[in-house]
Amino acid sequence: MVGIVEKVCTKCGQTKPLEAFARRSERRGGRVSRCKACASAENKTWRELQLAKHGYKQPWRNVPRLDGMKVCRTCLEAKPLEEFTTRTGLEAHYYTPEIGREKHLRRKYGIGVEEYEALARAQGGVCAICNEFTPTVTHPTLVVDHDHETGAVRGLLCHSCNVAIGHMRESVEMLQRAIAYLQEGAR
Repeated sequence: MVGIVEKVCTKCGQTKPLEAFARRSERRGGRVSRCKACASAENKTWRELQLAKHGYKQPWRNVPRLDGMKVCRTCLEAKPLEEFTTRTGLEAHYYTPEIGREKHLRRKYGIGVEEYEALARAQGGVCAICNEFTPTVTHPTLVVDHDHETGAVRGLLCHSCNVAIGHMRESVEMLQRAIAYLQEGAR
């Protein structure tokens, strides 16, 4: 038995190949009733009606753009898609890498990229504890170390030193006991 290869669109009445209809598993035949072209046109008309009725509340929607471009929600400029990276995999959350890094540093530590770079220069581009840093694929930059109670930035650390301090619960007493333990073992 040969499967169905064509279907009639309920909107335009034309017979079209199945690929012209979006998949919908709960529908009979596994396809929607309107072809993609008709559905797209109808959706565009609806969006234009909504715009005329309510206007866009999101300012980035008013920025003109060409195909292959996306509007950055932070700087409100249309830029090529290659300049954007995804966060959470959703199309609605695009940031340029520079803006994403700036937002992350500001939100989490209260510093920007310029302050981070100044801190890195002051430390000579190495970890504040071990005086080393070798970028890896999983840890390409020094991490910002901060006091979890006050939020104050203390400096930049390599991943290993940052994890070590975290495992010691940022406790000076615990770190001193660890030092004493290591010194006793060396005798």
